[in-house]
Amino acid sequence: MLSKALCFLGVCIVALTASCKKDNNNNTNPASACNGKNLCMKIGGTSFSEDAVWREISTTRRRILWETGSGTTYKNVELDIYDMTANDGTFQVAENPGAGQAGFQYFTASPASNISGVSGTVTLTSAANNTLSGTFVITAKDQNNATVEITEGNFVNVPKQ
Repeated sequence: MLSKALCFLGVCIVALTASCKKDNNNNTNPASACNGKNLCMKIGGTSFSEDAVWREISTTRRRILWETGSGTTYKNVELDIYDMTANDGTFQVAENPGAGQAGFQYFTASPASNISGVSGTVTLTSAANNTLSGTFVITAKDQNNATVEITEGNFVNVPKQ
């Protein structure tokens, strides 16, 4: 009788395990990917992690955006993807992005700094359930035309605003 009960219990465990819905979302958890935030990167070697949203700027342009403050305390990051028609893909960063490309900007009012992407890649790994996830590596220029490297870029389950 005990062996039948154990067998039945084993069948139940297997059935329950098989019936559990597997999360097919390949995205990492923001808490582990970006120190609890959903957008992170290193700008010139300095780590940066914030919570961002994305907006549909036009039918062919998506902007991942983080901003805070106003006046002299204003800061923002804009990561634009142009002509995003699929749920994944790689987009080349350009100074003046167009179809199939991406753009990047990091701005701070004080101290005054405006860093704009000139080359690199943005890889969109998922655009599902009104969230965007992916990675990026960008070479940028600041307002003095000095090169700034944007490395370890990661955006995870950034929600649509």
